[in-house]
Amino acid sequence: MLLRRGNKGVFFSGRSKSLVVLAFKVRVIDSTAAGDVFSGAFACSLDRKLDLHNSLRYACAAAALSVTRRGAQKPVPRNEEIESLLGE
Repeated sequence: MLLRRGNKGVFFSGRSKSLVVLAFKVRVIDSTAAGDVFSGAFACSLDRKLDLHNSLRYACAAAALSVTRRGAQKPVPRNEEIESLLGE
């Protein structure tokens, strides 16, 4: 089960483990694309063979960046932006 909790992060529960990944603190402008960006980034990171925890962190970072911008297409961050936020 994957539960996205907005500014509280993400809760994941599977057969063998449970994880909580906290949200990144950002100034929210528009959350329109946050769910779609999270889902796309999560799928992408799993495809890149990141482990579950790092995939969830990557998706949370992507969603966090997306809410700092208006609209549904412009908010989608580039990989470099996501990696930069993760490195902070």
